[in-house]
Amino acid sequence: MKRALPVAVLLAAGLVTAGYAGATTATTTEKVQTTSATTRYTPVPPELQVPDGHKLVLAAHVEQGAQVYTCSAGAWTLLEPAAVLRSGSTVVLHTKGPQWISPADGSAVTGSAVANVPVEGAVPQLLLKATANRGTGLFGSVDYIQRLATRGGVAPAGQCTDGALQAVPYSAEYRFYSPA
Repeated sequence: MKRALPVAVLLAAGLVTAGYAGATTATTTEKVQTTSATTRYTPVPPELQVPDGHKLVLAAHVEQGAQVYTCSAGAWTLLEPAAVLRSGSTVVLHTKGPQWISPADGSAVTGSAVANVPVEGAVPQLLLKATANRGTGLFGSVDYIQRLATRGGVAPAGQCTDGALQAVPYSAEYRFYSPA
């Protein structure tokens, strides 16, 4: 029987891949500084807009990541994300909750999806609202998170054996917002 592996083990074993997903169609765009010191315009669907009165705290991409699925009653269900996000020298761990953790200051934010936009062949783009914050660092006051430009990460097709695990590589851009 396979068991869940921590993010660090998945990364060290090369079971997850890196990559930046391309843009998808939408009616609005935002200018975001990325790690390569170039500017990208990532479309933001109207359903995923952050309410007025918020400021962008961090935009980071999945450097290495997977959506981890478990088999229950012969069907694949999401167990947890297992990803490392990066923006320049800033590293973020993304895990079950969903939760994002800053290894630099220990702060964390947990969120719950409030809107989604399907993406063919990929996990949906999301707008999440914070349900809990920890610490006063990077994520101490974050109250909205966007998952944009998704690629991959969809559940495996077909039936499975109960208890089996499957890590499916994905990429996305995450944006974190706090009240202005």
